[in-house]
Amino acid sequence: MAGTSYIPPVEKLQSTNDWEAWKQTIKINARILGLWKFINGKVPQPIDPNNLKATEFLINSLLIKIRVKLDQKGFNSDTITSKNLFTLIQTTVLKAPEEDMFNVILDFNKIDRRAFTTLNAYVSALTKG
Repeated sequence: MAGTSYIPPVEKLQSTNDWEAWKQTIKINARILGLWKFINGKVPQPIDPNNLKATEFLINSLLIKIRVKLDQKGFNSDTITSKNLFTLIQTTVLKAPEEDMFNVILDFNKIDRRAFTTLNAYVSALTKG
């Protein structure tokens, strides 16, 4: 269905409590729409006009209260990439400082990753320990 005007239904993100379910739904639906490669940063942005579609898809999946929080953090839909927007949503909803997220990602690239198949597995291990 990629490339069509069909937009799969997405429950709007409300809080930390529904973050994981929302994130998985976004991943699945963004893949259906052919937008996940923009959200995960595999396609250079904002060169491709589909970045705007991916950004719009993310914004439309948020409750107004979360959009307001993003605006308070300086969100600007004209200049942000969908990848950066996804990170901003994550740090806003999970209340993780952006610097902490950046350091987690840097550290992940430096460690022996055989024990962690994904960044999420690594982050989960960090939050448990």
